[in-house]
Amino acid sequence: MKKKNTAKYLSYLLSLAWMGLIFYFSSQNADLSTDTSNSFTAMMLRFFGITPTIELIETLRSFIRTAAHFGIFGFLGLFYRLSCRLSQKVKSLYLVPVAMTFIYAVTDEIHQLFSDGRAFQASDVIIDTLGAVVFIGVEILIIQIYQKNKKQKEKNRSL
Repeated sequence: MKKKNTAKYLSYLLSLAWMGLIFYFSSQNADLSTDTSNSFTAMMLRFFGITPTIELIETLRSFIRTAAHFGIFGFLGLFYRLSCRLSQKVKSLYLVPVAMTFIYAVTDEIHQLFSDGRAFQASDVIIDTLGAVVFIGVEILIIQIYQKNKKQKEKNRSL
């Protein structure tokens, strides 16, 4: 019982910490946000053995920002799902975490209105929510495949 409560509270803490990270990025003014995106893009290019140029970075910036929104909020959806699963008080382990991610995405965009040069982007809310939908959907699929394989192995052992 004690381990389960510890895991539950750690999952809440993980969700809150991730929300804090998102809040930090949303607090950046437009120039700092662009610099962060450019630095990350240059780092990724170097990782793949490509020499970063200003033109290449500017070309990839939109894709990198979209992928970042998708991934960061995808993980937030997974962390919400974990918290919901461990609390055992939530009936829908798919819709509730997606709805929670959507709500946080909206509040994140509202928060950006208070950062210089930033704006509310409805498209970001859609991308953020889609990230949660896909990440949670993939996790559900992986769990179902694992459980199916486990049952098949147990069935084969009993033969």
